[in-house]
Amino acid sequence: MSGFDQNMCCYLLCSLYLQDAMVPFRQMQRLHQAVRTQRCTWVEFPNSRHMDAYEANRELYWPALRGFMQQYVH
Repeated sequence: MSGFDQNMCCYLLCSLYLQDAMVPFRQMQRLHQAVRTQRCTWVEFPNSRHMDAYEANRELYWPALRGFMQQYVH
């Protein structure tokens, strides 16, 4: 990803939905490789499609979201 600003001050929560038909697994892997910052949290949801992780993988989704918010949102 050319043009990615390494000095950008934001935190990323990258959610990978392994059953996602809209954003393929390989595309998310490329995004993850392009983001070279410690500010990126990567979470995989094995039984989820594009918009159903909050239900299909609730045991992973809600703790990941809560942890991200507690760590980075003040």
